[in-house]
Amino acid sequence: MVRRSRPPARAMRVPRTRRWAWVWLVVLLAWAAAMRAGWHFPPSVGVPGEGPAGVHLVERVVDGDTLIVAPRQRVRLQGIDAPELRRDYLPDEPWSVEATEFAREFVRNAGGRLRLERDGEASDQYGRWLRFAWHGERLLNVELVHAGLARARLGYAYSQAKKDLLHRAEGEARRAGRGIWSGPATR
Repeated sequence: MVRRSRPPARAMRVPRTRRWAWVWLVVLLAWAAAMRAGWHFPPSVGVPGEGPAGVHLVERVVDGDTLIVAPRQRVRLQGIDAPELRRDYLPDEPWSVEATEFAREFVRNAGGRLRLERDGEASDQYGRWLRFAWHGERLLNVELVHAGLARARLGYAYSQAKKDLLHRAEGEARRAGRGIWSGPATR
């Protein structure tokens, strides 16, 4: 009787799910070690309501009521609505260029840094932070409304004190006939 030799034994294979479990375990341990060592990761762009309070570098003024702050986070100025610049093949709305330039000048005078204050809702349906933008004692949201370059939007959730400021600023702009309250658009 001839004995057949067995084929050589294959190296034992680890099931695929067990391999992934090891990979995830290593990633989790690395993350835990980084956090324990004091490493901090910046908030993701577009995460609703995230981000520290305080002074932020303004990367760009998009239009009268929208800024982009580092790191590439869109900020919508809370409580106001400024005319829109050209978008989706629509022309600029009257006073949109002036509102944008006003905001750019405000940021320029602030050295490119504004203190962002959260008051009420953290973000809108598009993931933009909703904030009040300060330079010293000057509040960009109120100044845009006072100059007649934005309307106050009082129906949202933020403090009554800020609503009163915006309401008063809009009343003064209307009475003085500034910007959007000056009558028919000249463009």
